[in-house]
Amino acid sequence: MLLHPKAQNELIYTVGQNEDFDLILIEENLSNDGTEFVKILLQEGFDPNLELLNPLTEKHIVNLMMYGNKNRIQTLGLPAPTRSNVKLSSIFYDDRNELLTDVKSTTEKHYNSKWKDHLPASYLQFMDEILFSVIQPENSLKITNDNQLAVTVCLFDVKSALLEPFRCIGWIWIADDLPSTEKQAVHFEVSTWLKEQETNLAASIFVKNERAIAFHRKLGLSPKWIRIGKV
Repeated sequence: MLLHPKAQNELIYTVGQNEDFDLILIEENLSNDGTEFVKILLQEGFDPNLELLNPLTEKHIVNLMMYGNKNRIQTLGLPAPTRSNVKLSSIFYDDRNELLTDVKSTTEKHYNSKWKDHLPASYLQFMDEILFSVIQPENSLKITNDNQLAVTVCLFDVKSALLEPFRCIGWIWIADDLPSTEKQAVHFEVSTWLKEQETNLAASIFVKNERAIAFHRKLGLSPKWIRIGKV
């Protein structure tokens, strides 16, 4: 792993195709008082075996940053058929309180509860506070199925020294219990809306969240870096 100059409380490395993660070195770095994070930049086209990082997740918070150029965002699913029993409606939030209500309820039920044995409660609360502070109705999408919440998606703008300006997918939730036709249709609606943003997209995903990683791959995002932080 190639070491870059230290940035404040973060050590930055680059790892390439034929290299392994040096877990011992990462642990040593995180044991130092002045280092809160280790960021591992992935060379273009390098798709790492994330299971190799499992030992780190027992003591640290490990997130995968995925990134996709706006021209590579894919359309998923299929448009909803015109038959009358498909009752999907796409709604653009015009009320921030409504947006926060939907996001708070879905993150608590479908993320925080799911990962509470892997991620500290203080970290989950901290990330919630950040998310709730940056999301806005104009950058969010809601889809209902028969008047019941089926999808909520929130984006926010980010500037990074390492990348061109992009929009981060701060939260995306799609109901698990949708029938196949409706699920295909909401995937189409969500991915079409994301393509219409005409911006590069990114998402920071807990490395054990294989389902989310797989979905973002289908959207056209690929691994960009890994960030390991102290608990």
